[in-house]
Amino acid sequence: MGTEHRFTGKSGVMEWDGVKKEVYENDGGEMGARHVLIGESDGARHYQLRYFEIPPGGSSSLDIHEHDHGVYILRGVGSVLLEKRKWK
Repeated sequence: MGTEHRFTGKSGVMEWDGVKKEVYENDGGEMGARHVLIGESDGARHYQLRYFEIPPGGSSSLDIHEHDHGVYILRGVGSVLLEKRKWK
């Protein structure tokens, strides 16, 4: 694995070179977006690092993964549900 995704965002816009923004939608409304910074296309088959943009009061989908992944909050406040325990 040797791919670099350089941060290219400006003025509060979070973007990375070569990383596609994937929009989350629920019932036709936008819930937020994610960017896969490290993943399978980079040769990491068992780990993913993603950047999420979730609006205030919003949430990402609740799902279970086969791979390990980390959560790193860059700005704002969030919580993580891990094995039925909520972390803030």
